Amino acid sequence: MGGVHAAGVANTFSPSWSEYLPIRGVNYHIRQWGRAGAPKVFLFHGWMDSSVTWQFVVDEILAKDSNWHFIAPDWSGYGHSEPRPGGSMFIGFLGDMEQVIRHYAPTETLKIIAHSMGANLSSIYASARAERVSHFVNLEGLAPMPGGEFGKPLHYQVARWLNGSRGRTRAYSSREAFVERLTQQNPRLSQTRAAFLAEHFLQADEEGGFVPRAEVEARQVAPIYPHPEQVKELLRHISAKVLVVRGTDSFVSECFAGHDDVLAERLACYQHRSDLVLQGASHNMHQEFPAEVAQASLALFAR
Repeated sequence: MGGVHAAGVANTFSPSWSEYLPIRGVNYHIRQWGRAGAPKVFLFHGWMDSSVTWQFVVDEILAKDSNWHFIAPDWSGYGHSEPRPGGSMFIGFLGDMEQVIRHYAPTETLKIIAHSMGANLSSIYASARAERVSHFVNLEGLAPMPGGEFGKPLHYQVARWLNGSRGRTRAYSSREAFVERLTQQNPRLSQTRAAFLAEHFLQADEEGGFVPRAEVEARQVAPIYPHPEQVKELLRHISAKVLVVRGTDSFVSECFAGHDDVLAERLACYQHRSDLVLQGASHNMHQEFPAEVAQASLALFAR
């Protein structure tokens, strides 16, 4: 096991600790909260994010029940995890997920809360490892969406990936500038929480500004994604109890607007599904409505 260090945070936030693990050739950062030895919950973040995104949901759950052990990796190239040379393929993250789970929970059944890209990956994992995953909270892992990149012809998707880097990571003149962007995009995110995210997700660049901890190559969109019919096949094989959380003001909801039949058909594939639709929530509902996500997650875990 790699080095261990305390990750102290403000008094209003639950303390976390970090471990570093060698995962498929790169050094992975694993953020953890709660009590080691307690029932485990795995948390998988989305695209252009990091493990710190789960702080507020963790705070809410631990305030209600302290007997949990939360395990949240930074995907390779994000947060404090080492980037994989040449970037990481979407399906490669799935291999990383398997190794993280094998390390922390080699035999027990799994509870997962995941967001966006992490939730799409978790959906595939919960299907491939149906005997392992007992509960899954899916925060808008609903790809492919109508009209999105994955809805375009396959030759276009592959060519886009072959064209290479998505360009230079956007820099911010200060952490305050990043906070302003976060609160503009997520009006229900408090200044205090936005400042916490900025403190942990930004790093100084060589020009005196700040950039997100997200390597350019880690931001590549997958060149090939399962076809909608394949996604439905995967979802049908998930035996876990699933909670699907959506935000009414999310870009995901916008993509499905006018395609209610597509969404309904997709959701109907789950064997055991409940839904939570958060009025006024953006795609980052776990940051804007952490109490609601926490309460619904605990209710699912109790079933």
